[in-house]
Amino acid sequence: MDVVCSPPALSYPDGGQQTPAALQAIKQLVRLLMAREDASRLQPLAPLPRAGPALLASLGELPAVDLLATIRRQRLECLLHADPYVAELLPALWPSLQRLARRETMAALALASLTREISSLLQQAQIPLLVIKGVPLALQTTSSIASRGRGDLDLFVDPSDVVRTVAVLQAAGFQTIRTCDLGFTDASLLGRYCRWLHYELPLSRQKGVAVQSIDLHWRLDLSYKALPTFRRCHAQRRSVLIGVTSICTLDLPYAFQHACAHAAKDNWMCLRNLVDIHRLARIVDHDLLIALQSYSYVRSSCLVTHELTGLPLQMPPVRQLPAPAKSIIQKAGIYQLLVWRQAPTQPPYRSLVPGLLRQFKSLMDLKDFNRSSPGLMGFLAELMRIVVPLNSLVNPATGRLTLPVGFYITRFKRYFHRIILQVTTAK
Repeated sequence: MDVVCSPPALSYPDGGQQTPAALQAIKQLVRLLMAREDASRLQPLAPLPRAGPALLASLGELPAVDLLATIRRQRLECLLHADPYVAELLPALWPSLQRLARRETMAALALASLTREISSLLQQAQIPLLVIKGVPLALQTTSSIASRGRGDLDLFVDPSDVVRTVAVLQAAGFQTIRTCDLGFTDASLLGRYCRWLHYELPLSRQKGVAVQSIDLHWRLDLSYKALPTFRRCHAQRRSVLIGVTSICTLDLPYAFQHACAHAAKDNWMCLRNLVDIHRLARIVDHDLLIALQSYSYVRSSCLVTHELTGLPLQMPPVRQLPAPAKSIIQKAGIYQLLVWRQAPTQPPYRSLVPGLLRQFKSLMDLKDFNRSSPGLMGFLAELMRIVVPLNSLVNPATGRLTLPVGFYITRFKRYFHRIILQVTTAK
């Protein structure tokens, strides 16, 4: 998901806006709530931690609408509503928080229904499937369907089953969102190239007044090295029950690894994702947590999560990072103040040469390796996304795959006209 900096803060129709002070206060509140959640699991009968004077003063001084805007931006409605102590801390916000949490709960129930429907369809088509994040993750970490609130349905299938899966979803009314996405559904060599370049395909359908969205994955990330393949994940899958339907999902260590990678990919901009990491860290085996810290993005995400919530007691200390810890936490804080928006339809680099220079700079800059190392295959795929982008392979008029000859002719014509324009302007 793309982001754009908020100038100067994220505003909502009710007049509230996420400000740095409001974000800091909500971070302290989240830290308290996670400590209470951990304490209730370890010692159910012991008194739970309570807010200190500094947090009480912050929550009392800041405008309620700003705090509510921050809660919505960070997708924390369900977390805060789950603890009745929040009603005592934020009495002015509690009615609004109840209303928002009800909406999130209804959206989570709708997502659970969609999960059951699509899982049954793909099971009938004999397509192996894992459902990642969403309702299965909520059940794994809290045993509650609604604990994570709303979201898209994330499906994970084998790369060889992508075309068949899309056909099943299209028969159920789902359509690709962008014209260039049609390349993913093609069984030809160019279609395979498209699926090699990318790792997910968004689809949607209209259901009454609501839009249901699916993200179809054939890899867990753009990287070819950091995260396990579908076959490896499916061999160690776990099952959760939604009603009477058994849903296959990631094993807990893989779910933790994916949560860390997903948070790092988004530059830790959403606090709900860090809450997921905290909850997974307390149920994953201690030795496995130590082994997973061989991945730099796991260490980085654990560091940011520890800064926000304090990691559970059983979490091993975070190993040394390739970049200064302060810079990672600083970067996370900056991105947490950004605004979510839909990804643009234009390619990420509008011109070839600046795109290549930017890519090589990022590959040579060791600071960019604090999330994950792409490896040789990841480097080649990232390079080809710039040299032969997906939109160059799809004819926008017909939606069919084609060789990018016309794309490059148009691009070089554009460069030629720019050079002529610069020359004539200089004269």
